[in-house]
Amino acid sequence: MEKEIKILAKNESAAYKKAIETFSRQLQREVSVEEIQLVEVKKKSGFLGFGKKGEYIFKLIKKETDAEKEIEGSIEREQNYKANNLDGYFELKIKSDGIFLKVVAPKGNGKPVNLDAIKQMIERKELVDVDFELVEKTYHDAKGEFVKIAERKPELDRDADLEVEISSDEMSAFCRYIPPLGGKLLTLEEAVKVLNKKGVTFGIKKDKLKKLLEDNVRQGLEIATGQPPEDGKPAKFRYHFRLPEEKKHVKELEDGSVDFYNLDLVVNVKKGDLLVTKIPPTQGKSGWTVTGKEIKPKPGKDLRLPKGKNVEISEDGMSLLAGIDGQVVLERDKVSVLPIYTVEGDVDLETGNIEFIGNVIVKGNVQEGFSIKAGGDIEVMGNVEAANLEAKGKVIVHKGFKGKQKGLIKAERDVEIGFIENGQVITHGSLIVKGAIMHSTVMASKDVIVEGRGLIVGGTVQAGNDIVARVIGSHLATPTHIIVGVDPGIRQQLEEVEAEIASVKENLDKVTREISLLRKVHHRLSKLPPEKSVMLRQFNETREHLEGRMKQLTQQHEMLITQSKEQKNGRIKVLERVYPGVVINIGQVGYRVKDSITRTVFVYEEGEVRPIPL
Repeated sequence: MEKEIKILAKNESAAYKKAIETFSRQLQREVSVEEIQLVEVKKKSGFLGFGKKGEYIFKLIKKETDAEKEIEGSIEREQNYKANNLDGYFELKIKSDGIFLKVVAPKGNGKPVNLDAIKQMIERKELVDVDFELVEKTYHDAKGEFVKIAERKPELDRDADLEVEISSDEMSAFCRYIPPLGGKLLTLEEAVKVLNKKGVTFGIKKDKLKKLLEDNVRQGLEIATGQPPEDGKPAKFRYHFRLPEEKKHVKELEDGSVDFYNLDLVVNVKKGDLLVTKIPPTQGKSGWTVTGKEIKPKPGKDLRLPKGKNVEISEDGMSLLAGIDGQVVLERDKVSVLPIYTVEGDVDLETGNIEFIGNVIVKGNVQEGFSIKAGGDIEVMGNVEAANLEAKGKVIVHKGFKGKQKGLIKAERDVEIGFIENGQVITHGSLIVKGAIMHSTVMASKDVIVEGRGLIVGGTVQAGNDIVARVIGSHLATPTHIIVGVDPGIRQQLEEVEAEIASVKENLDKVTREISLLRKVHHRLSKLPPEKSVMLRQFNETREHLEGRMKQLTQQHEMLITQSKEQKNGRIKVLERVYPGVVINIGQVGYRVKDSITRTVFVYEEGEVRPIPL
């Protein structure tokens, strides 16, 4: 019987390989390359020209043996016997009273049964004491009737069975079906029991087993697969602060512009804040061999908490907590909290503005437009341009401050600085300047001391206690205002209170006018509409609130005035010269310098300011 198949392949070599595999599977035997012939090749194109394959048509050129043809076609011929031109076929039946053979003659131009095929079937079924003369007679007669060709021997009967092979790692089981010889077929349930008996208890593929039984599959088929173990996952850390790679973000503002200044590089934490949580490792999931043996998984690797400096481990040992207020950092796989934030270079676009809960050290300069806010001290090794520095502690600027009339340095404690030029400095402590204060506004609650060059020229300098300088003013009579004996903090509070009094008074006048108008309407109509009544009530409540606030502010203002008048103990000490154009205030009393004065100290005596030679 000649067979022909079509193969899709990229080249002729691949086509031959697939053709051999296909023919071998169809015939259930090994087919050699000599048995096939390439008949025709048709070129085809893949989608959009890609994946081009050819269609190769092969035929089997070596004829099968007659026995092979008959065995292969017997069932098919029996099912289609009623059709014309059908080949003859035979059937063997094993009954309780014997072994029977039926041979059916071909129809039309069909081919007759081959005697060798019948003999091969008898041998395959392992039948004994067969009357082969009767077999040949039945074959030649081909009457289509069952003829007894041997006695049945029950002692030789054999039920269907399964031949099982288990892989060396016991993760796969292969099965071959052994058909019955006069015995019983296997049901699916029975087949499972056979596998269990032969050691296969896990991962049985019942769908494949069912197909094997139904299709009488005799070659080895993987019928069970083990389950590999799932190893445990290692411990990992959940960080409750921004990691270094997450920090630098340029923010887009509402108007579409970009904020290059506030990059949020510093991560501030307070003592007791949660920094890191450890997610413990898992133990994994056991695997199983097809023989039912448990395969233990590898447990996940545990990790030690990345404890660095100033960090504490929680009571349950699963978290890290901040031991102090400061900056949290992750360096060399360790989490630490540092009380000092150090900028190795300048504060500029690379760092953005800085806001830190502790001390800040800048090893370079602070560029124009940037700001530093510190919960502790600020120390700048270089210059501060037109920038803003605000510290809860002290501020130290090793070089100078060039404010350009917009920079501000503010500190709760002392300020130490090289020079001040066109800047504003406010401190609740003392101000110590190494060179000069030029055209600036300075307010210190304690002392202002200008060392070295010791120059104060232009602007306003005020201190709660003393001011000490070598030279104040210039030969050009530059306007310079020097004030002592009044705490700048009180003076600033006084200005703020006076500004708020003016604002409250303005709002109170507006509310009073609205109330007056509504009352006139009420008088004219005898009854206000509901919405006007609500407005009148709200205005009355607002006026009551403003009047209360005005009373508080008036009392505060009087108290600040009293405090400012009481402070007259400050002194102004000039080590070399004070020039005309300088105005000196001690408390509320003023003194204008008209002629140059050398080496003097200005004090308050008997209701006036007096220069006393040193």
